[in-house]
Amino acid sequence: MALKSRKPNGSYGHGNSAPVINATALRSRAEQMTVSIAGIARGVDEVAEGAATQVRGLDTTLADMNEMVASLGQTADQAES
Repeated sequence: MALKSRKPNGSYGHGNSAPVINATALRSRAEQMTVSIAGIARGVDEVAEGAATQVRGLDTTLADMNEMVASLGQTADQAES
């Protein structure tokens, strides 16, 4: 397979014109990407909200467990006396 080599003027030897860019197709693709990225961002927000809810639940559970441990400690102290 032959490699394309550039001419001294920077072109590939196919004329002096710049490559044609289809602005409409480029804009359409950019809009599609924007919609996709917005959807991903919404998903990430939902995951973050779920994680925050789980952390709050774990904090509540930990506080309840600490109360139980303190209560059991008091009960054990009373049983010893």
